[in-house]
Amino acid sequence: MKDLALVGRARAHLAAGRKPLALADAQAVSANFRFDLVYINDLTNITRLGNLIWHQFFNIGNAAVAPPFQNLTDPRVQTTSPSVNRLRPMDGVTDMWSINKFNSYAAPIRLASKLEADYVAAEAQGTTAMLALVGARRSANAQPAYTGATDDASVLVEFLRQKTLDFYVEGKRMGDYRRYPTQLPFLVPAGTTYRKPNVPPYGNGRCWPLPIQERTNNPNLR
Repeated sequence: MKDLALVGRARAHLAAGRKPLALADAQAVSANFRFDLVYINDLTNITRLGNLIWHQFFNIGNAAVAPPFQNLTDPRVQTTSPSVNRLRPMDGVTDMWSINKFNSYAAPIRLASKLEADYVAAEAQGTTAMLALVGARRSANAQPAYTGATDDASVLVEFLRQKTLDFYVEGKRMGDYRRYPTQLPFLVPAGTTYRKPNVPPYGNGRCWPLPIQERTNNPNLR
């Protein structure tokens, strides 16, 4: 469990802006470390024991792959079109593009890994380290070498793009968005027309989860 704790603490240090501490913890994580959340295909208690991402896509139809991810030529984000999967959306309108990352209620979900630690370490060290990791991740996933600009801002965007692809639907983007709300790729710009009729365009509001302290101190909060 030491490696799991190190990844978690490195993540927390990075979020708090303590980059030297984040780097030290990330570099201490063992090679090839990976910790998965384990799920069970038990239809009598599926919402507590099963992989809920699979449940949302393939059972109740209330989630679909966002348009920017639907046709990527990257093995980390493989999708199936609605013409193939024949899934029916809960709202009767959404095109149900499905993800192929998980294949059953029992599919595990990665919680922490050496790969995440490498991302923390690279971000903590800066542009040169981030660019090196970008190259490594593109190569590892049969993608062409990065040929874009190498200034700090451009490398950061590409770095966040690769991280998004590596951890697609694994819950890492919220932390990245908190640190880089204007640089994170694949976000829908404010003013973009919403995909459903009679709904206003996308706004620029940000809604964060309420801290547990707020719910504890305000039991009547709804």
